[in-house]
Amino acid sequence: MHSSPQAHFSDSSTSTSSAPPTPLATPVRPAPPALDSSAPESFAPSGSSGPAADLGAVWSRAVACRGTAPFLTFITGTGDSNTWSYRQFAQLVGLTAQRFRALGVAPGTAVHLNLASSPAFIMSWLACASLGAVTVASDPEAEVPALLRELSGTHPVLGIVGLRRRWTYRNAVSRSATPEFPVIEVSEDEPDTLAGSPLFTPGPVFGAVRRRDSAGRSGHPPR
Repeated sequence: MHSSPQAHFSDSSTSTSSAPPTPLATPVRPAPPALDSSAPESFAPSGSSGPAADLGAVWSRAVACRGTAPFLTFITGTGDSNTWSYRQFAQLVGLTAQRFRALGVAPGTAVHLNLASSPAFIMSWLACASLGAVTVASDPEAEVPALLRELSGTHPVLGIVGLRRRWTYRNAVSRSATPEFPVIEVSEDEPDTLAGSPLFTPGPVFGAVRRRDSAGRSGHPPR
């Protein structure tokens, strides 16, 4: 049975749930050190309006007002826990936004997320808001037909998927109306928040792999 990591907002006012966060029995260790002291904490949406821009502005204000207060606690797949302050998490969001912008995410464009509850989901969601982009959140257990309907209806410029679901997602992307858009594959666990994370670091994305594979490889998992 797959044991899913869990993310908990430390401040219930930022959560979509009205219930208070569940207390954690495991000890909380400090967040990892900042990846780069020059990394931006956030991007202010420019040239855009609507819910994404509004959320981006709310996030920027929250970071400015609550900087060192706890924002998110995450329990990893191995049972460890980690807590980030608003300011620490904002740096991860800023790095994610840089990566997204380099891949073509801009105000008004759509980013498709096929992710379980995890730091990667929240980082991606807030990065999209910071850029004024639209987040399309999918059921992480969706099968190819449902994913195809979502991709065909939203025409994302970028997709993010968990590694354990990558072959189902690749199948849907390759059959969609826009099969060349890039896809970042993440662990949905602590490595997504560390140096070398695919959300921060330029590197291969599925769209590029598919074009290379079309020259002589199938792009499907080995049998």
